[in-house]
Amino acid sequence: MWIGWSTLKVILGNMVLPELLDRYLARAAFDAQETRVPVAPGRRDNLMAPVHQLHRTRGSFGSEATDRAITAPGVAARLAPVIAGGALFFCLGLLVRSGTVRLPRFIRKAY
Repeated sequence: MWIGWSTLKVILGNMVLPELLDRYLARAAFDAQETRVPVAPGRRDNLMAPVHQLHRTRGSFGSEATDRAITAPGVAARLAPVIAGGALFFCLGLLVRSGTVRLPRFIRKAY
């Protein structure tokens, strides 16, 4: 199930331009997950063992979280990109046929 707008953007973006998205995330995502605020020296973490006292649903980035999400059932999530792509190519075909848009020269030579 795709939950949330950011998930929808990432999945659809990965379908359309996977390399571009990978390069962007490699450049921006790592630094965006860190802060310049140092942690307390004696703070426990869950790197090697569970920490039972620190259960919480909101943390340092809790102000960015929301209680709502956009969801789409699996069938709609699979069909929406196909229908949108088909509509896009249909409209592009109409524009090319009407002469509003010209195809690149290397494509026109093939026809």
